[in-house]
Amino acid sequence: RTKANASRRDMAPTGITVVTGFLGAGKTTLVNYVLHADHGYRVAVILNEFGADLGIEKMLVQDKTDADGDSAVAEWVELNNGCVCCTVKGSLIQTIDALLEKRAASGKKFDFILLETTGLADPGPVAQELWVDDELLEDDSAVLDAVVTLVDASNIRRQLREGKEAALQIAYADTLILNKTDLVSEADLAEVERILTGINGEARVVRSERSVVDLSVVLNQGAVTVAGRRGRRPVL
Repeated sequence: RTKANASRRDMAPTGITVVTGFLGAGKTTLVNYVLHADHGYRVAVILNEFGADLGIEKMLVQDKTDADGDSAVAEWVELNNGCVCCTVKGSLIQTIDALLEKRAASGKKFDFILLETTGLADPGPVAQELWVDDELLEDDSAVLDAVVTLVDASNIRRQLREGKEAALQIAYADTLILNKTDLVSEADLAEVERILTGINGEARVVRSERSVVDLSVVLNQGAVTVAGRRGRRPVL
């Protein structure tokens, strides 16, 4: 491993937050806020792909190749607020490794890593991969912090009837962001919260409009400090 890897082992672990949610729940809006707002955090956001909704030009973020002529971080851009956005190339662990090595070589450190999953993704395998990978912890000093699921208050009951994906995303969550609360009545919100609690009684439920939420609700939920250096084991 490189000298950068050694320096990373001396740092406090960087918490990785997995952000999931059904299609239309507001993940892109949340990522937009993280990438562009003046919130004071240095966050690395890992996306499956850059979309036009993020306002990031693909041509501006071609990454340099590594010593082997390959690039584990396919595309990379640093925003004005200090946050970094990149896409996955190869495995997730390889992407995180390349991201942290690149940042360590620059002498800076990410406060957090935010991993956005696709709208139909089951977050369980992703969380499990992050939790069981010893090299990620020992060499990269990164650890799973939490799974955060955005829920569309106006459509979640239909989504739960139509398939299992939405229920799985709720079941794996440490925090549930109940979004689009301005589109439903208080009575409907109470019913939705009852349904969410029935699926996952351990998760914290936070209401939001247009994905506007205090980032302390999303980031640094205490797995690193409360559960020790290993981090919190995901619900399996």
